[in-house]
Amino acid sequence: MESVPNADLSPPGEPCDGRFELGIRGIAVELTVYPPAGGARAVNAGEVSAALAGFPLDHFLTDRVFAAVKAPTGAPVTVGVIDFPCSYTDPWGVKVSPSKMAAYAVPVPPKGDPPDETAGPPVVSEEDLRARLTAIGINSGLLAETLASFSPPRPLESATRVAEGVPATSGKNATLEYAFDANPHITPVELEDGSVDYHAAMVRRFVEAGAVLVRRVPPEAGEPGKDVFGIAIPPRPVVDKNLNSLRGKDTRIEGDNLVAVIAGRPVTHGDKIEVLPIYEVRGDVDFAVGNLDFIGDVLVGGDVKPGFVIYAGGSVTVRGIVDRATIVAGKDITVWGMSGEGNHSLEAGHEVIAHYIHNATVTAGVMVKAHREIVNCTVRAPRVETAPIARIVGGSIEAVAEVDAGTIGSPRGVPTEITVERGIDGRSGVVRARRSIHPRVILKVHHAVWCVDDDYPASSFWEYAGEISRLGPTSRGPDLDEAA
Repeated sequence: MESVPNADLSPPGEPCDGRFELGIRGIAVELTVYPPAGGARAVNAGEVSAALAGFPLDHFLTDRVFAAVKAPTGAPVTVGVIDFPCSYTDPWGVKVSPSKMAAYAVPVPPKGDPPDETAGPPVVSEEDLRARLTAIGINSGLLAETLASFSPPRPLESATRVAEGVPATSGKNATLEYAFDANPHITPVELEDGSVDYHAAMVRRFVEAGAVLVRRVPPEAGEPGKDVFGIAIPPRPVVDKNLNSLRGKDTRIEGDNLVAVIAGRPVTHGDKIEVLPIYEVRGDVDFAVGNLDFIGDVLVGGDVKPGFVIYAGGSVTVRGIVDRATIVAGKDITVWGMSGEGNHSLEAGHEVIAHYIHNATVTAGVMVKAHREIVNCTVRAPRVETAPIARIVGGSIEAVAEVDAGTIGSPRGVPTEITVERGIDGRSGVVRARRSIHPRVILKVHHAVWCVDDDYPASSFWEYAGEISRLGPTSRGPDLDEAA
């Protein structure tokens, strides 16, 4: 029995998890369908019908095909018989499959009424086979080993494939490979001790200028095939894809690549891909968003939840509260409020601006400014400033040139340390308390130190002759004469 598994008959690249076999017993074509196992896809009647086109059947029994597919048993079922017209008188013949991809030498059953059951199978020689194949125009794909098996001549007991065409090979369609993830998946980080840090995952949300966003892989044409008559079979056409349909704002096409014109966040806008210089979070920075690492500006419409981190090459604006979180920005940081626990920080290359800052470490390249208060913070910047009615209470403030606040310290005597190092642009460093300064405030201006021992109204402090000088309504400092 000649047996052909469906794996050999499926088009390249197409999945075929179900198993079936087609075989020939005498002149009968048998179908064996195996039950799917291990979650495999079941056989469908369409793929069986397509495979039957490779057998020399004028027709097949579709009802048997459907029944075998519907209830696979693993037992062979006859679905067709290879026959010849009643007028055909030779004891054997050559029959070609409907696909013209296979030719079979087929014995012809004895005729008569009743048929002569004593007649044996026809004896066929290699020479007879080759002559018969040539006579009907079959000149390609001859199976030399099979033909040689008929020399010396032998009985042809069953339909035997003697020629086989070469199928066309499928090409590859063009593909577009995305080099970025528009919706990065947040993955918690497993620590060395086996615990999981759900805050630690830092997802890179940007690309550099010139980065490849989408790569086009050109199509590859398939190879033509040839049937048993030597007629070429063209391969299936391949599909090309064009990058022009993807080109959006601040992107350009370079060869087979779509690249970013600017550094920023790549996003999909319908079918287009754009690069945005701003990363916007409409709500909170929380577990749904993860930590942010962005090359440009970041805008947060809500709060930054505890434990999260934002790194930005540009400025960061948070319209809500930074709650026990950390922000590092190359330019400015603007937040409504900052509430930390000592180890949470704001670090800006230029300015930090907030309504209030509590229990945090704040560093700025130019200035830190609070509209309402700075409480129990460690602050370092060339200038530290509050609104005229705002206050600095507790913590340590270190400035290069100036500290300018409404009130410094508290009537309750909360320890507060204010340091101005040296001043800039030829000017002396200065501390200003525009409304009042309270006891237990330690002032350090350049090399001079003074621990404030009383409540003083609006005053300015600077170093004079190695000591702190005060200018204010009473114009009196520690052990100093009235300052001019």
